[in-house]
Amino acid sequence: MKFSPLRFCALVLPLGLLAQQLAHETAVVNIEVPVRVYQGGRFVDDLTLADFEITEDGVRQTPLAVYLVRKTAISKRDERGRAFQPRVDKRNFVLVFELNEVLPEINKAIDDFVGRVLMPADSLIVCTPKTTYHFKDESFRKLSRRQAAEQLKKLLRKDVGQAAFAYRSLLKEFAEIEAMPIDPANKVFLYRNTLLKLNGLKVLDKAGFAATADALKALEGQKFVFLFYQKETIPIPFGFDELELFEYRKDKTIDIEDIRRAFSDGSISTHFIYITKGMADAMGNREFRDNILEESTDIYLAFKDLTTTTGGIMDATTNAAAGMQKAVEASEQYYLLYYAPASVRTDGSFREIKVRVKNASYAVFHRTGYIAD
Repeated sequence: MKFSPLRFCALVLPLGLLAQQLAHETAVVNIEVPVRVYQGGRFVDDLTLADFEITEDGVRQTPLAVYLVRKTAISKRDERGRAFQPRVDKRNFVLVFELNEVLPEINKAIDDFVGRVLMPADSLIVCTPKTTYHFKDESFRKLSRRQAAEQLKKLLRKDVGQAAFAYRSLLKEFAEIEAMPIDPANKVFLYRNTLLKLNGLKVLDKAGFAATADALKALEGQKFVFLFYQKETIPIPFGFDELELFEYRKDKTIDIEDIRRAFSDGSISTHFIYITKGMADAMGNREFRDNILEESTDIYLAFKDLTTTTGGIMDATTNAAAGMQKAVEASEQYYLLYYAPASVRTDGSFREIKVRVKNASYAVFHRTGYIAD
């Protein structure tokens, strides 16, 4: 099972080359930067244009306008002789579920998102471990919110159940090997084979991520990606110690720099909900004592990098519904900051953006740059 989250966008969201070119040309002249500012976990909502400082590749820039966005409306604006018309009424949501099981909290998260958050003008794309669903506006006009949520939960249960079968089978294989009446050296050999199969179950698809960024960044309106990832755990077999098992961990097997830049360039806010509740065993137990080795290194680091690069938030939690709530809050309350680069060069290079506020105690989250093409 090759893990290729967001691989779908190039297919379900075909976009003309001209539209992409125009989007880039506009972005180079006027740069839009979604910014989230917190103090002790509280969103700071009283900032003005004078509070922000911007640099591009280390060179100080002049902020032109800042808008405080609440849900799908601009609640406050501060402009320096220049007005912009950001599309905040149109939102594009992408929900990615990479799960080993559908937890009750996931169902609650879906109920809340469809029932309370999603608006008629929003677009919704859902990526499961098996396939992708593009919920168009007419789908929600025909179904009640409750019916739409139930449909989505049903699809998620089916796809996650199918994808988790191989994972559960390999976990069961460990127990079967342990029960075999064979020499310990042979058991270690079998354990190693099973570990290698586990290690190869999920890999990141760099091309899929890049295609998603290309598709999303040309869309009109705001773009939000919610990544749900449940940690993977494996039992430490007889005859192994944790140090020896490190060679079987997923290392960071891809260079994520291109992906990071593509998502940042598209002004796509990525929020990462890392579910720390591991899969239950055949008896429904989640407590594996101390014989657990987490295997999520590769995907975890990639998602974390994307979150940091795009100015999103990350929440490590056992409660997916609570994690979803934090991601929703971050997508419904933020600033849009605009500036025009002092030096415009369309040379295809990545321009690094840094945003600061005058109060040093504030935590500032924003995308890290754009590609000047």
